[in-house]
Amino acid sequence: MQKRLIGSLLAISLLPMTTGIVASATPQLAMAFPTANATTLNLVVTLPSFAMMVLVLASQVLVQRWGSKRLVIIGLGLVAIAAGLAMVAPTIKWLLAARLLLGVGLGLYNALAVSLISRLFQGAQRQRLLGYQNAVQGLGALVGALAVAGVLLISWRAAFGFYLISLPIMLAYLKNVPEVSFKTPVQAAPTLTSSQWVKIGAQAGLLFVLMTFYMLATLKLPSLMVTRKLGTSSAGAMLLVVMSLGTVLAGLSYQWVKQHCQIATSLVGTLAMLGGYLALLGPASRWWLVSSALLIGLSFGWFVPNVFGTVTQIVLPVQANLVTTILMTSSNLANFSASFVLVWLTPTGNQTQFIWHSLFILGSLSSFLVIRQFMFRRITSMN
Repeated sequence: MQKRLIGSLLAISLLPMTTGIVASATPQLAMAFPTANATTLNLVVTLPSFAMMVLVLASQVLVQRWGSKRLVIIGLGLVAIAAGLAMVAPTIKWLLAARLLLGVGLGLYNALAVSLISRLFQGAQRQRLLGYQNAVQGLGALVGALAVAGVLLISWRAAFGFYLISLPIMLAYLKNVPEVSFKTPVQAAPTLTSSQWVKIGAQAGLLFVLMTFYMLATLKLPSLMVTRKLGTSSAGAMLLVVMSLGTVLAGLSYQWVKQHCQIATSLVGTLAMLGGYLALLGPASRWWLVSSALLIGLSFGWFVPNVFGTVTQIVLPVQANLVTTILMTSSNLANFSASFVLVWLTPTGNQTQFIWHSLFILGSLSSFLVIRQFMFRRITSMN
């Protein structure tokens, strides 16, 4: 019974990180909708994250009014409807509306994908399942990217049909996962201290920066494959498969990395992201792009569960949904902002300019984390 519960609970994490898998369809979308500019086409990829951000904030209230089970079921149902609308969208505006609806559906239960684990499990099992949850997100993105790479040979519309997998996930959740209450008496609701807010804010900021560069890589890697004349858009989609594979491997190894690195896990994830962008400076070769995608995927699979695990450990169990909502908001804001950050990092449209500006920011962040790690060890040794 517990295996089916865990399986169905983890299954809802297959979809939230798949919004970027359609990035490789952008060249075909440009041909299908020739009047749409580059920023609009990128919004097809990032717009769901805006809706997810708004709905994640609302889910804190909705989960208490509707209950966790109803919220997940409604969300998965909206995902299926959005998939159908995207497949038949006659204009770019209709496609954007369908993608917005997809974000609404995912946003309704996105925070619950993590907070339900924090609510139902404790200790080492919670940490292990948080790692698995992140691995499942990567697995969903991997399977989705593979599916998109295949169906792009047929039609860009078929790429959006992947989200119909939400229907069997909905049925499994309906059957195997019980209602989990997040209601607490108003007078008994604990208040976060200023120290807790500072720690949560620091982790949310780290998550925002790294998630932004993860989404930037999702947007840029497939196009780099084409612009460097190393392959077609379908070949570019395979880079997203490699990124997802890295996320799965990192999720499966997360508990081991956390045990050995402890507070330095954030640094390890950031250095992996930095290495991924450094690989983009290599020669025009598929292997350099594959190496970049793998390192960025590994980075994602290590820093995401570390941030969520760190924050949920500094609050009480009844506060888990609140802090998860804060982190989800930061993550989705980063994903949505990526298309605009891309314009800011690349004002001239030069690919090399984008890479060097990204390296400067990631290098500065890595240096800060190295200094923090050094100071932490020095303080610990003095005590």
